[in-house]
Amino acid sequence: MTPEKQVEQSVRFWLMKNNFSVEVFDAKATFSKAHNMYKKSQSMKEGVSDLVGVSPQGYFVAVELKAPKKEKVCRLKQYHYLRAKIASNGFGLVVSDVSFLSETWKSWLNLRLENKEKEARDFLLSLLPKKVQVGKRIVMIENFT
Repeated sequence: MTPEKQVEQSVRFWLMKNNFSVEVFDAKATFSKAHNMYKKSQSMKEGVSDLVGVSPQGYFVAVELKAPKKEKVCRLKQYHYLRAKIASNGFGLVVSDVSFLSETWKSWLNLRLENKEKEARDFLLSLLPKKVQVGKRIVMIENFT
């Protein structure tokens, strides 16, 4: 089992145990060495998070899974997808560890339940990766926002 699949397994277990309703989405974009670019999946929009669903409280949830030590970088379209969901008052996060998800969820939910929507959005935005992958290059996200 790959490291990312191990993360997926533990995150899905935690979500199920906590009564989230989520689905696994395979929005793969595979890198073609021959064309020196990512080829998009025909079945799913590129950038959609790996796990998408609804919390027990009715909040939209998007979780992008990464192997341990890989959570500091995501693809540009993944970043924009998560940022858009957070801007719409949903929960979006890049995770490689279920305890980080659990702690972040509790902090974010407390802010939302206290009607601190701007603080909740800003909290999640501050946790998004600061670097994105564009083709084979890793660049700072500030160059694209």
